[in-house]
Amino acid sequence: MERRKNKGYSQKWRACSTLVVVCGMMIMCLVVSPVLGAEKVELYGVVKRYPITEAATKAAREDLTWAKLDVDLMPSKAQYDKTRMLLHAKSPDLDIVHLNESVTAEWAPFLEPLNDYMKRYWDKYKFGDMNQGILDMLSVEETVYGLPNDMNGLLLFYRKDLLDQAGVAVPTTMDEFLKAAKKLTTNERKGIALQMRRPVGTQTSFSYFLWSVGGDYFDENWIPIFNNEKGIQALELLGEFYKCAPEGSLDFWADEQTIALQQDKAAMGINWVTRCAKMDDPKFSKVVGKMQFAPAPGAPPFSGCGRAVAGGWSISKFSRHKEKAFETIAYLASEELAMRFADLAISPRSAVFTNPEINEKYRWYRPAGEALGRGRPLPSFPEFWEIGDHMAIQIQRFLIGEMQAKAALDIAAEKSEALLKQKGYVK
Repeated sequence: MERRKNKGYSQKWRACSTLVVVCGMMIMCLVVSPVLGAEKVELYGVVKRYPITEAATKAAREDLTWAKLDVDLMPSKAQYDKTRMLLHAKSPDLDIVHLNESVTAEWAPFLEPLNDYMKRYWDKYKFGDMNQGILDMLSVEETVYGLPNDMNGLLLFYRKDLLDQAGVAVPTTMDEFLKAAKKLTTNERKGIALQMRRPVGTQTSFSYFLWSVGGDYFDENWIPIFNNEKGIQALELLGEFYKCAPEGSLDFWADEQTIALQQDKAAMGINWVTRCAKMDDPKFSKVVGKMQFAPAPGAPPFSGCGRAVAGGWSISKFSRHKEKAFETIAYLASEELAMRFADLAISPRSAVFTNPEINEKYRWYRPAGEALGRGRPLPSFPEFWEIGDHMAIQIQRFLIGEMQAKAALDIAAEKSEALLKQKGYVK
């Protein structure tokens, strides 16, 4: 009897133990499986294509645990056009928007304010390390709309070996620069590569010449002044350099300008800091180790002054996944990625920009710091690119010989002033 009793007890104990284990496993499945089986949120972005955005989005696609990132990487104008279309349509499918200082004011009504998100994630993503001036460029009246991932500006790219062979010093003034461009122009290689595709490339190049001779776009009352003596001087200078540029330059973005320099088709250029590393990429460049960098020349008493820009990440106001989208753009603008891709961009984070090892490793950091100190952004208001395109059309007409510089700029100024009056800027 005792044996039977014990046997029955053992059977009951085993049954109870099995039940406890099964119940425990069921509970664990209920608790754990949602975590293990949770699907990533799908996020879609429209992003300007250049080295740092390509690298950062690729890293995010591989690294993110909370989101599956799908982006369209596009040249500037195509990216602007598609983003505008989706924002104005209030599309819930657009989550992440790449912007810069020139479109922040225009797009702000369609973007999610980021101040409260930044407060919640302040310590995790070290937002206190971001350059405040660059952050301000992606803000409107102290409301932040973009997290900067790079600050960019224009440098003089030059072939020191070719200058030495020609007996020409590295140019520091506009006169020296033009003489060097003419001297280095041959049948095989042009003296300078320009980006002139309208409107962005045209304004990038024209603004450099305009500011570097002491000119500007508007006076304090929003009256166009880019057609005064300084503006005419700038455009005529651009025309002289254009004679030393590769055929097809009117259709060059920074991509085509960079390729011309990489492929030994041009000896110099005023190009973006973000393109410096491309000169030493043996997969694409024929000039590895030969291209040097310096601040862009100016016309004394004025220093060379090119565009200063801030690139960054924002969220569409109509996104269905704003919290996950913010964590994603915070990662895209993180110190971790900035350190990893320091060769592709000048980071707005002081931990990266002032890092001695990075400054030693990448020879363009020091001249970039000087150039960025001189640089300035293009006028930032919603109608600027409409005005910029009016200007670009007339500038290109001058470059192909259809018009004189003054007549071309006068037409652009007249159209610009009419638009500014219509929009209430000019009384």
